[in-house]
Amino acid sequence: MIRDVRRVFRHIVGGWRVTVRSTDRGRWRMELSGAPGRHVWTFAAPTARLSAVVVEKLEEFLRTSAGAWRPSPA
Repeated sequence: MIRDVRRVFRHIVGGWRVTVRSTDRGRWRMELSGAPGRHVWTFAAPTARLSAVVVEKLEEFLRTSAGAWRPSPA
């Protein structure tokens, strides 16, 4: 999972930290922390798919964040 998360963030500037922990059987809490703030997700996933689900959630977050960013008018 570490390699996959690093691949997702290879083009992102700054320091980011991703933590994933079990909250209940089959339920997970993922936290993304960086200079811009902290983002938290809770989700259900089987252990066998955990890495793939984490990557999917991070990629989705980066896509939506990039789409929401607009340069300020000059």
